[in-house]
Amino acid sequence: MTIAIVKNKQVASLSEMHRLALKRIFDKQNITYDEETLLDVSLEHWPKKAVLEPEEKRQLKIITQALIDNEDGKFYWLKEEMIRHGIDYRKAYSVGL
Repeated sequence: MTIAIVKNKQVASLSEMHRLALKRIFDKQNITYDEETLLDVSLEHWPKKAVLEPEEKRQLKIITQALIDNEDGKFYWLKEEMIRHGIDYRKAYSVGL
């Protein structure tokens, strides 16, 4: 697990946040409380970074939107199809969201 420090807070790196977000979306039953908490704290504190690069902003927006879309049920069909065809989400999203 890679940790970054943002304004005296330890948060997950963007790549770790991608992994945690994917796990929350596709493997909710196996995500731990600590992983959920780390993702939530990281989403809260990353935008408070003193100098947020454009690519970092873009990645945060992608992660946040995917989590919102998941809550809205937009991944339901994709999850069902991946299960039906035996596709591992970690391989399908090997570079993140």
